[in-house]
Amino acid sequence: MTPILCRESKGDLWTFVADDSLVGTYGLLLRKITGTILSFCDEHPTGYSLPLSDGDRTRAAALLAVLKKQIEGTNLNDGAPQVETEELDAFHRFIKPFLYPFSGGSGSRWDDPMECFFALYALQEDGTFRAGDGMTQVFAHLLYLIRSTILYEAGLRVRKAQPGTLDLDT
Repeated sequence: MTPILCRESKGDLWTFVADDSLVGTYGLLLRKITGTILSFCDEHPTGYSLPLSDGDRTRAAALLAVLKKQIEGTNLNDGAPQVETEELDAFHRFIKPFLYPFSGGSGSRWDDPMECFFALYALQEDGTFRAGDGMTQVFAHLLYLIRSTILYEAGLRVRKAQPGTLDLDT
């Protein structure tokens, strides 16, 4: 997973989050977002659907194809498979539109897949929603995921740019 930058207070320098936080805290939220989106790419058993675009579904299918290829090429007896650049890039292409500002739809919050995800995330088993203070930490974690996505995108642009041709406006 791409390292996530954080800082303890406004005066501190940015540092990388510890690996155990990446997996247990930030990674968990990212896995929930990813799993939810992927589970709604096809018709969901509940009949509910996230408002996913054709592009969202295409990127999800591309990610699943890359992951399937990696799993098929991995000997599961060798332990955890190594994540390669191809998988990271496919995942980044998939998740980036969800973590960047939403620009589609009619202007209704229910046209935004992330708004719908967080409504589902806040819904409790008894049909009520978590209190605001129960969601604050989730949004703080989301902020770091967004920053990490931007950092990874910048790294992709630098890696793919010819010397002297890096265009940060696109």
